[in-house]
Amino acid sequence: MHTHPSSNDNEREVIENRLDVNRRALIDTARGLSDEDARRRMVSSLTTPISLIKHAAAAERIWFQRFWGRRAEDDCDGYSRRDEGTFTVDDSATLHDVISEYERAIEVSRDIAAGFDLDAVQVEPHEGPVSMRWTLLMMIAETARHAGHGDILREQITAPRPQSEVPFLATGPDEVEQEIIAAFEKMRTTILTRNRHELVELHDPEFLGTELPGNVITADEHIATTMNSRDLEMEFFDIRVKAFGDIALSWARQTLAGHLEPDDPGTSPEVAARVESEGVHWSMLVVWRHTRGRWRMLSYQVTPIADDRWEA
Repeated sequence: MHTHPSSNDNEREVIENRLDVNRRALIDTARGLSDEDARRRMVSSLTTPISLIKHAAAAERIWFQRFWGRRAEDDCDGYSRRDEGTFTVDDSATLHDVISEYERAIEVSRDIAAGFDLDAVQVEPHEGPVSMRWTLLMMIAETARHAGHGDILREQITAPRPQSEVPFLATGPDEVEQEIIAAFEKMRTTILTRNRHELVELHDPEFLGTELPGNVITADEHIATTMNSRDLEMEFFDIRVKAFGDIALSWARQTLAGHLEPDDPGTSPEVAARVESEGVHWSMLVVWRHTRGRWRMLSYQVTPIADDRWEA
């Protein structure tokens, strides 16, 4: 992969180079860790340094091998379903194995992408007509976001500090935790009441989220999905917070029931049907950024929790 900065090449070279830079940055968040550390669970979801790379390899297959290459699932070189299985790593797999798997998937992605112009368009069931340009830009955002997650996890693993030594603006760790917990309650109330103004205020301008079954959504798309919802019931449990200056990482368990529009970018027909019929349980990893005097969502990711594990 070419991972030197590129700003003076043509459009395609700049886009592909930036994606390669982000791919390498994600790998570097885990490279050099022991296999034990790479699997350490620092949050309640399935997110670990090794599982982030496993997930990224699956995302490469989903978008390039299956979507653009039109390959059947059995013809892909690894897991390619759009579900939580993308984060599952076999007990026998080493970090070296998973990095190598990701690098192989990247090479296949590059070969497939090379066969299409940036303006080439295919129809994706949830996104509608999308171009190769859109796909590459979306993968840049997705990969960069997970590299950020990986950076935070690696810092927690390799350079843990007492909570009292973690810097944060003019307040201490207890105040940050209380502010984030209050932000979760604000988020809950705002979503349930579909308060558009407050929804906008809760999102960082650079927000990108991942909704099931793997859709990457912007702040505007998340707000639109919320405004289209009806009769929602929602609760958060076991909220935990770790602050890093003006960035905070939080994780919580969430229940959600009610009506979601199945065609909205923030959901899918399968998820919408389950939310309406029986409700869902999932863990929610949220990255917050403190701007203009308050905490705003910069990113989040949800991972389903099986009913038989919910009370565990």
